[in-house]
Amino acid sequence: MRQVGAINMQAWTYQTDSRHRVAFTLVEMLVAMAVTLLMMVALARAFAYVGRQVQESRAVTQLTSELRDVTSRIHRDLKQSTVNLSANRGLEPDQNGYFLYYEGPLTDATSSLFRVDDSSGKPVLPDSRYGDCDDYLAFTAVAKPGQWFRGKVPRFLLAQKDAVSYPNSIFPTDPTDPNDPAYKDLVVIESKYAEIIYFASPEYYADSASTPWPTYIDNDGLIDVDSSGAVDGDEVGNGYPDRLRIHRRVLLIRPDLNIAGTDGQLELGTGMIGGTNAKLGLATTVHQRCDLSVRRVLDSTGKPTVRVAANSLADLSKPHNRFAHFRIDYGNYTSMPILALGAPATVLTKTGNVSPITAAVPTITDLNGFLRPEFVLGGTRQGEDIFSDYAVGFDVQIYDPEVRLFTENETVGPTDAGYRDALVNAASLRQTRGGYVDLCHPVLSGGSVRGWQAIARDSRGQAGVDFSSNANNLTLFTSKYSGVKAFGTAIDSYTDNLYRSGRLYANGNSLAVFQPTFDTFTSHYERDGFCQISGRWYAVNPPRTPDLGANGLDDDAQFGADDIGERETLPPFPGEVDSIRVSVRLENAKNRLVRQASVEYASP
Repeated sequence: MRQVGAINMQAWTYQTDSRHRVAFTLVEMLVAMAVTLLMMVALARAFAYVGRQVQESRAVTQLTSELRDVTSRIHRDLKQSTVNLSANRGLEPDQNGYFLYYEGPLTDATSSLFRVDDSSGKPVLPDSRYGDCDDYLAFTAVAKPGQWFRGKVPRFLLAQKDAVSYPNSIFPTDPTDPNDPAYKDLVVIESKYAEIIYFASPEYYADSASTPWPTYIDNDGLIDVDSSGAVDGDEVGNGYPDRLRIHRRVLLIRPDLNIAGTDGQLELGTGMIGGTNAKLGLATTVHQRCDLSVRRVLDSTGKPTVRVAANSLADLSKPHNRFAHFRIDYGNYTSMPILALGAPATVLTKTGNVSPITAAVPTITDLNGFLRPEFVLGGTRQGEDIFSDYAVGFDVQIYDPEVRLFTENETVGPTDAGYRDALVNAASLRQTRGGYVDLCHPVLSGGSVRGWQAIARDSRGQAGVDFSSNANNLTLFTSKYSGVKAFGTAIDSYTDNLYRSGRLYANGNSLAVFQPTFDTFTSHYERDGFCQISGRWYAVNPPRTPDLGANGLDDDAQFGADDIGERETLPPFPGEVDSIRVSVRLENAKNRLVRQASVEYASP
């Protein structure tokens, strides 16, 4: 009985103690706090992840929307082109207007290949988000009914058309002064036809902040790649502009603004149009303020004067009358018309990146980069021609039915970084034909091949193979738009069309001008009374009688009257184009997301 009672008493006592516990132990508190903290961290991470996803989703939506707007506009403009994608074959009448695309030395493969600096051996480009961004596209277009092109011109250009009387005050007292009321007062006019130009332009330092100018801003390469604790000299800048904008210029074609009785010229004044042969003579004074397609009037020797006239479609079929074109003056002759371009992107001139300076590989450092910034709208109109901001690629390509593509595990083309490796192993790879390429892709200094000789080191460690040691390799380099015909020096490596068009100019074994361009071109130079041969336009003492290719005689006793050998000029690339592709690559400035979209266009 006592034993049982003792047991009952213990049980009662235990229950009483259990009912009177009112707090957690220290260990329990610590465990609870730890679990709570872990849950809060997990929730914070979850919220951060959701926030990033929402931010990225918004960025993607924004980029997609902007790309859709950009590509839709480009496609609509291309569909309104006044010409077919076919170069003038000889002596037939020119098309009404023109279509031109220039290929810069950068390619989609440049940022992937040129990531190694010789002095450090470390990569200087942290990623390969950059695309081909130094191409140029221009063409004439006709507006749809009720949607004519609009642009601004100084009011006095319209007032001076009054043939009866007009007050002298409508003319500028100083045509170079943007504050002159007659010059400052801009009015909007319309036109059924226009010259449309697309190009990417970097953000430049102010004139006084860089020597030489223009120098684009390049600071986002300031990364301590080798973890030395400081940004070394080799790590300053990655060779690409920090900020690229795509510009769209619309220049109205209004020949009716020319004044009768003054040799068809506009009354603009010599101050407004700059010097006779200055490369930028029409840029800072006309093109930075005025949306009118104009040309310089030529004198009796064929040289440009200080007089200016408004273009017609027929005028624009001739390259020397187009936006941003000029001729280098060599005294008794000039170059053929070329684009007013600056130096190429500095990623091409960094140590260890550029191809060897040989006669066969173009490595010139001027007139083959971005369009000069003076051709962008400036002053009070700055920013009006910006088409898209924060671009990292603006690439125009042409369909080449003859180019070789190589396949092992995947297909590799000329725009891919591994294309030169594929050429080395071509015999063991499956080959197909046809694809979009950059003009003169085998020799672009920023391309994947960079010529047929051994190339400088790139990030793939490919020191190069001398393809010229085997003549059979020439077939790997030649195609419809390769521009290459032989393994030789600068004077005989490229096609005759490039030389005779003036887009490639060889001074001995060195290249003075190299601007790969598809151009619908003109037959005008065969009948203009001037001598244009070997990429030169002779003003005095021509080496032969002008226009032998159109006089109806067999002057060279070769293949009949006016054969191709007698022609003074040829289009840079002959024949009809299957298709053109324009690719735009944009970046979100906040989270650095990149998206790309393309437009393909073929003549109707």
